[in-house]
Order: sequence, then C-alpha cells, then structure tokens
Amino acid sequence: MKKALVAIIGLLSLLGVALAGTVALRDFSEHRDTANKYSIQYPSSWEKMPSDFIAIAKKQLPDRDILLALWSTDRYLSLSVAIEKVPSEARGFTLKELFNRMLAISMISRQTISQEELKIQGVTAIKVVSSASTPNGLPAKYIHLFLIRKGTAWIIGIGGQPASFDNNRNQIDAVLSSLKFAS
Repeated sequence: MKKALVAIIGLLSLLGVALAGTVALRDFSEHRDTANKYSIQYPSSWEKMPSDFIAIAKKQLPDRDILLALWSTDRYLSLSVAIEKVPSEARGFTLKELFNRMLAISMISRQTISQEELKIQGVTAIKVVSSASTPNGLPAKYIHLFLIRKGTAWIIGIGGQPASFDNNRNQIDAVLSSLKFAS
C-alpha cells in the first residue's frame, strides 16, 4: 500500500512538473497575415512596437521586410517576424551558412548557445539560441527561427534581457511553435 501511495505521489509530481512547463494559449492572441500567408500566436498583453522603432530597424536592414514587431508590456522581450528575398548569389549556400550570414548583419558579437534543425510543416528550419550585445552595448539573449520558403528567407526572432528571456522561455517556445503557413 505504501509503495502504491509513493508511486502515485511520484507520478503526480512528474505530472505537475510537466504541466508547469506548458503555457496556456488561451492567454494568446493570433496575428494572421493573409498577404504573406502565415499566422503566429503571441501573449495577449504584448503590444505593437511604435513605427519609429521599426523605422530604425528598417534603416539598418533595408532588404528585410518587417512583417510584425511586438514587445512585452515591460519592454524586456520583443518579437519580430521578417522576410527577405534570398539573393541569387546565395542560392548555393547551406541553410546554416545563409542564416549566419544574414544574422551577422544585425547582431554584434553573437555567441551561439544552442542550435538545432527542425521541420515546420515539412520545411527544414534552424532554431538558434544566442547571446549578443545590442547596438547600444547591453547584453541580450535571443532565439531565432530561420527557414527558406518559396525563395524567401523567414527570420522569426524573440529576444531581450537575459533574465527576462530565461524566465519566459516556455512562453517563447509556445510563440515559436505556433507559427503556421497557409498553403
């Protein structure tokens, strides 16, 4: 009887740990872009970035179209969805080479923490967690999802202050896993 009780308590503890790692998507809103045929969910409390912030990014990366730019209410995390036509001279590059080339343009002293290859609706993608310095020298931590779909490079990034990034990792993973493309 005691062994059964211990086993049940252990199982409930494991279930509690597993549930604590999930994020309730009911607290999320959905962004649907019919022109670019994608959707992504994000925390309902997040707000659109002001156009002047987007203009600064656009000035630094003129070939990149920023489709969505949001930040958390405390401004410690931000989400961006951007696309860029893959240049013809880069068509022979591997996905990893192209990703590193495109990311090097926008991130200073980036250090890769982890990298994995995955599939999103049958399309190979790379998910990279890295640390870097922001243009004004502050430490930051990022996760980028990078894929090429129909000749267009997609870069989905979430980043911010390292402590906020780490504390919200489950939420960040839920956002990235919600990315869907329409046919």
